[in-house]
Parts: sequence; structure tokens; C-alpha cells
Amino acid sequence: MKTSQNLNKIISKLPKTELKVEKVELNISDDAKKKMFKAIETIYRNGENLFDELENNGKRVKNQITSIEKSFGKAQNIYLDLDKTVTKAAGELGVALNDIPGYESFIKSYFFIDGKKSEIIDNLKKYL
Repeated sequence: MKTSQNLNKIISKLPKTELKVEKVELNISDDAKKKMFKAIETIYRNGENLFDELENNGKRVKNQITSIEKSFGKAQNIYLDLDKTVTKAAGELGVALNDIPGYESFIKSYFFIDGKKSEIIDNLKKYL
């Protein structure tokens, strides 16, 4: 008991500090909210427009690839028909294909075009 009396005596000699509780209210103004939502709306609209543009670009790229493949298909048919005809005629005449003027250049041109077509399509596919 003496300990508690001593403790009370020590506490009574300590300086007394008054604690106050204050209520603090934080309020975000309507103007700040409007500005924030307007900025968010602008970002959203810009994003939607960009997505639409990218989607349209993707469609154009796909259409371009299809067009290239169709055009090359026509060139390929011409090449195959001509090669078949020349090969048959050379065989009937006993002439080597490489002895036919322009034949080697014709073959090289076809494979060059085929390579370029593939390269162009591969590059276009990067944008899909």
C-alpha cells in the first residue's frame, strides 16, 4: 500500500497537461471533384478513340495482306503455267531450260518477288 501512496504522490507532483480532442473535417470541394472527373473522362475518350483507330488500322492491314496474297497468287499462276509450258516445249525440242534466253532471269525474278512478298507480309503482321 505504501507503494501506491508513493506512486500517487509522485504523480501528483508531475505537471498537469490538458489534452484536447478536436474534430477535424476534411472536405474535397465539388470543383476539385469535377476537374478530376473531367480529366478522367478526357483520358477515357482519348483511349477509346485510340482503340478505334488501332482496330481500323488492323482491318486495313489485314485487307492489305489479303490483297498482296491475291496479287501474288495471280503472279504465281502465271509463273507455274509458263514454267510448265516452257519445260514441256524444251523437253520436246531437246533444249536445256537454262539455254532458253531469259528463262533463268524469269525464275530468279519469281523467287525474288516471292521473297519480297513474304517480307512485306511479315512486316505488316507486326502491326496486327
